[in-house]
Amino acid sequence: MLLSTASIDARNINWYYLDKGYTKYSLHVKEAAIKFQLDEEFICAWISWENPSWSPTRPGMGGRGMLQVKQGPLTAKEGIMSGCAILAGYIRKNVAAKPNHDYIDHLLHALTMYNAGEAGAKRYGGINLYAYNVLRFWNLIEMKRIINEFEVKYECFRNQNENR
Repeated sequence: MLLSTASIDARNINWYYLDKGYTKYSLHVKEAAIKFQLDEEFICAWISWENPSWSPTRPGMGGRGMLQVKQGPLTAKEGIMSGCAILAGYIRKNVAAKPNHDYIDHLLHALTMYNAGEAGAKRYGGINLYAYNVLRFWNLIEMKRIINEFEVKYECFRNQNENR
C-alpha cells in the first residue's frame, strides 16, 4: 500500500540520523520487531517520526525515551520495547473490536490511540494525521530500500558487462 508522501516532504527527513540511529540501535529494533510482531522498517519510521535524532533521552511533550512513552523509561532499549508493547496492545484491541479490517487499518487506529490516547482517538472518530504521517514515512523508507537494492543489482550487472 503506497500512500502519498507530499505532506512529509516538507518535514525534511534526515536520512543521516535514521541510518545512524538504526545502526546504533538495530539490536533493540530487531528484538522489538520479533517480540511484538512489528515490521523493523515500521519501527524505524515510527522512531524517526517521534524522535528524528534518535536520542534515547530526548524530552518531548511529557514523554521520555525513544518513543516518548509517558511512563518515562530512559534507556534506548526500554523506550523502544515499552513503546512497541503499548502499540501492540492497541493493535490487539483493534483486532478484537474489528476482526474483519486489514492490518494497515488496525495499525492506523493503534497509532492514533498511541498518539492521542484512547479517549482522544474516539474524539477524532478514527484516525489522526500523526498516524497517516508515520505510515507515509514507513513507505518512504521501504521505497528507499527498494531503490538501494536496485542500484546494487544494477551496479553488479554493469560491472559484469564491463568485464566481458
